[in-house]
Amino acid sequence: MNAETNKITDLRFLYKFTGGDKVKMERYINMFIHFAPAYLEKMEKCANEKNWEGLFICTSLMKSQLVYMGMKSQENLEIIVENLKLKKPSSSKVKECLAVLRINLSLALEELKAYPLSNA
Repeated sequence: MNAETNKITDLRFLYKFTGGDKVKMERYINMFIHFAPAYLEKMEKCANEKNWEGLFICTSLMKSQLVYMGMKSQENLEIIVENLKLKKPSSSKVKECLAVLRINLSLALEELKAYPLSNA
């Protein structure tokens, strides 16, 4: 959570990454809004099936998207990745991290849908 504003997202990285181009920012935000829920569902499915390789791939893809949106939930993904590096990952820890990610993603999507790009 962004301590300054109590928001889940912080678009300063995206602003710098796009050079402040509002059209590009909007494109990245819309891609995130569209694809992030699907990635999370795939991650949860992989976790439920104990498909650790699939979860590792989805986690890697999601992490970069969270960085672009300035979400600190990437820390939960790092915990998942560390668990996946173990020979026997902790299913409960992975699912706990995914539950936190789901909550934060829901809040982030609300913020991003309401984000006025004219103020970017």
